[in-house]
Amino acid sequence: MELQIEHRSGEHRWVLLDAARHIVGELNYAVTNDEHWRIRYVEVEPFFQGRGFAKRLVEAIFQYTLGKSIKLSSSCSYATAMLANKRHRNR
Repeated sequence: MELQIEHRSGEHRWVLLDAARHIVGELNYAVTNDEHWRIRYVEVEPFFQGRGFAKRLVEAIFQYTLGKSIKLSSSCSYATAMLANKRHRNR
């Protein structure tokens, strides 16, 4: 099953869309200022859980902020763990 990830910057979220363009997952973030974004939560509909889609949403925002002057933090335990792991590997 191929799902698409789309950044909706005006809504401060990344969404996971199925073939009919229904939202089946979401990563929501707050913009503290132009240089700091905080991931608030990541959620995926139960039918799509356990397939790595939440991970893909976190990776999408991580890749987007790389090379930009945006510091990324998280109040979501799942995203916090992923970001800590990525930062550790990139040292």
